[in-house]
Amino acid sequence: MSSKDNQKAWTDDHTHELLRAIVRITLQNRPTIYATSILQEVNNNGGDRINKKIQQLLKKLCESQVGSQDIVGEEVKKIGKSRNENTGTPSPKKQNDEEEDED
Repeated sequence: MSSKDNQKAWTDDHTHELLRAIVRITLQNRPTIYATSILQEVNNNGGDRINKKIQQLLKKLCESQVGSQDIVGEEVKKIGKSRNENTGTPSPKKQNDEEEDED
């Protein structure tokens, strides 16, 4: 039996996960993309224009595969959530006016 006989057939699930990996890797490496010399011309607003274009292109790529349309949004949320969890610095809590009057 040849090695081709032992291989599984490529399925939509494989394509879906491949797209997810491409999106995740691209989003995680945005700083490298921002540093590209020609993109410095449009890297204002903290790279927001480039970030929006990256997400737009990734969404177009994912729209080509049924069931993969929401991957970009899901991965953006995951990255944002993991950043918030890793900061370790909680947001300051608002003090009541009564507490301020005691001083």
